[in-house]
Amino acid sequence: MSIPISIPESTRVVPLLRTPAQWWRDLTAPHPSLTGEDWRSAHLMLSMAAAILPIIFIGMVYTLFRDTDAANQDLGIISLPVIAFVMVALAYLLGRTRRHRLGAYLFVAVPTLAMGAGSLLTNELPFTYQLFYFVLGAVLASLLLNPRETLIVSVANFVLANLLIIVLPQWDYPALIDELMFNILVPALLIVSASVRAQYLAQINQQMGELAQAEAAERAARQTAERAEQVKSSFLASMSHELRTPLNAVINFTKFVMDGDLGAVNSEQQETLGRVIRSAKHLLGLINDVLDMSKIEAGALNLFVVDQVNLDEIIDLVVMTGRSLVGEKPVTITTEIEPNLPALRGDRQRITQILLNVMSNACKFTAHGQITLRAAISGDDVLLSVKDTGPGIMPDELPLVFQPFKQTQAGLRHGGGTGLGMPISRNLVEKHGGQLWVESEPGQGATFFISLPIRSESLKPTISAA
Repeated sequence: MSIPISIPESTRVVPLLRTPAQWWRDLTAPHPSLTGEDWRSAHLMLSMAAAILPIIFIGMVYTLFRDTDAANQDLGIISLPVIAFVMVALAYLLGRTRRHRLGAYLFVAVPTLAMGAGSLLTNELPFTYQLFYFVLGAVLASLLLNPRETLIVSVANFVLANLLIIVLPQWDYPALIDELMFNILVPALLIVSASVRAQYLAQINQQMGELAQAEAAERAARQTAERAEQVKSSFLASMSHELRTPLNAVINFTKFVMDGDLGAVNSEQQETLGRVIRSAKHLLGLINDVLDMSKIEAGALNLFVVDQVNLDEIIDLVVMTGRSLVGEKPVTITTEIEPNLPALRGDRQRITQILLNVMSNACKFTAHGQITLRAAISGDDVLLSVKDTGPGIMPDELPLVFQPFKQTQAGLRHGGGTGLGMPISRNLVEKHGGQLWVESEPGQGATFFISLPIRSESLKPTISAA
């Protein structure tokens, strides 16, 4: 019988195959605790040290094992790469720790100390080497240290260079004025550039700090707005439920009184009670719109999908409702319905709500003329449209039609409503996988188009067809 063996995570073999970029990132990675300018300085120093260490090592090996007698090898020539290699290696190791500043100081001092030691141990080093390495120290200081420290390094190099002139008078140096110009002018330019860079870095750090504060403030404001939106949606949903119950009771009891169930009423009283019922129903419609909008914003509006939604029945209901809404206005409602419209997959109540919203909108804005409801098959969709002969919509106001609580100038003149009917309708259409849009010209009326898929695969039946 075989026994399964579980290998602990800590003992699993880690593949050694890594890309050069990954190796380089590991070699030049500063201590994890370093951030900001400290991280940048340490990373730059580690990168330079890792790059020049192999070169110094090759020079050291070549110097130590070149084809000459050991007795004839110049001690200064041998000491230069050895001293440089030891100091750069130590600077690299310090750069990987929290004491990266010590590593930077040591790295900056490498050219100066190595050249100083070599100058004292040999008479064969050209003066141009000395100048080159002294200036190299100032260059490294301008990259790794601040302007004040760069100035200190440059002055120290200048003093050391002049001391060597005094200690080694046998060297054939150029004129003193050339040496002074070289050792002063170049470090001065480096100090100025380091100072300018430090100012730029300070500005960048300040801007980054301000940006971080702005992002934090924006994040806090967004969280506050989201909480406020959730509270608002919850409040509206709760209040809408609380208001609908007594309002339905008002409507039902008023109907009982108007129908004479509680005693005889005269015609004038019936007319007044009818106004109460119409006003209450209007208010109930507004509350329902607010409740639907709250559910939409909270993502809690769900569809009750069935497979056999009879579009002809819905159109008949919508047309009958539209005719009652136009009342005595000289407006004719006509239909152009393609025969044998297929049954849709969708929410019967919500599709009815969509068409009623569009029809009631047309009835509201059409003072005279005609409203035409069309329905036809268009590929895998059913295309419905409601065209009116109202005042139309200005081009710059078309986007307002589908924005919550927004109304066009014509809507404000007519009054009534909350500006939620069209936004709710568009959301319901999109939940069915369709589209709702409007085309209009001022003075030429408006046409609302509704495209609904006959059988959307994204909708799954939730209740059986009635």
